[in-house]
Amino acid sequence: MGDLSIMIITMIVIGVAIIMSVTQKIQADLLKEKTLENDRIAGELAVLRSQINPHFFFNVLHTIYGLTEIDTDRAREAIYTLSHMMRYVLYDTRQQSTTLEKELHLIDSYRQLMQLRLPEHVQVFFNRPEFPVNAPLAPMLLLPFVENAFKHGISTVQPSHIYISAKLCQGMLRFEVRNTLFAEPAKETDEGSGIGLANTRRRLDLIYPGKYKLTVKEDRELQEFRIELQIALT
Repeated sequence: MGDLSIMIITMIVIGVAIIMSVTQKIQADLLKEKTLENDRIAGELAVLRSQINPHFFFNVLHTIYGLTEIDTDRAREAIYTLSHMMRYVLYDTRQQSTTLEKELHLIDSYRQLMQLRLPEHVQVFFNRPEFPVNAPLAPMLLLPFVENAFKHGISTVQPSHIYISAKLCQGMLRFEVRNTLFAEPAKETDEGSGIGLANTRRRLDLIYPGKYKLTVKEDRELQEFRIELQIALT
């Protein structure tokens, strides 16, 4: 083998080594960048989750406080319901994922609790699957929409309604909340107003990027405020 051939082979070997080294460096940098991005997202989600619980409990305790002044028996019932909800919110939602069935059960408990102090002219409907749905879902993702409906969609003097629906078809969750839309918006009742929906929208962006569709509508003709959420859970 001549000197020229040896030189060519040597240059090829060196070139391959350089390419492999550069490739490994790029891969390492991308992995580091991905890790930092995951850490940033995890940190932001932790902050968002920490905002949910105080906001949720503030609204529930406000309702129970109102019951203590008018109906102590119902207040005791509300406290019992709240204790079960607290166990789920404080412990089961620490994980990144829960099940749709548990989230729907939480919504049902919240609905029952809120209805303890509603007048007869307020109608609440909850349409959900009759069978258990164990599809994975990020915790406390749906409840803020229901909270918002109870906060702004009912009146102590006017007929009003809230409609909640959850359907799962071929891995696609379709969640809908409709409530009465009044001519004048309800006055804000707590400092956390608005946190829930903004928080949830941001969590959707982080957890289900490109996999969800959120539609918010005001239908003046039907006098309804409507939220429609679709999430691909598979």
